[in-house]
Amino acid sequence: MNIKRFEEKDYNRLLNLWDNWNLPNTPKTWIPEDTFIIENNDKIICSGSLYQLGKTPMFWIEGVISNKEIEKSMRKEGLKLLINKLFDIAKEQGAEIVLSSTPRDGLKDMFLDNNFHETPEKYFHVGRFE
Repeated sequence: MNIKRFEEKDYNRLLNLWDNWNLPNTPKTWIPEDTFIIENNDKIICSGSLYQLGKTPMFWIEGVISNKEIEKSMRKEGLKLLINKLFDIAKEQGAEIVLSSTPRDGLKDMFLDNNFHETPEKYFHVGRFE
């Protein structure tokens, strides 16, 4: 299993993952420089991005997606590698807090298993684009 930085040529490979999970496709312009792909034998295991809120010390790990066709234990191993890589990059860039949001219990559990803490309240997340 290896980790690589997202390149524009990887975008179509990510489209397949979003489609397999029946998720909306993330526009290419929304994918930040700090996006990584975990692969094994040229197959994507998972991918995710690190976003920073302006020039603040607040970072988010978002856009995490895994390959539904990969065996669950390998996805779990890849997600752990991805989460820790993104967290380490955030810390190197001066993060004081690293957040994430997900409606998926399995992914939430991966964050909790990797030393993240659940917020005490339930948050309602909305987005708007035109």
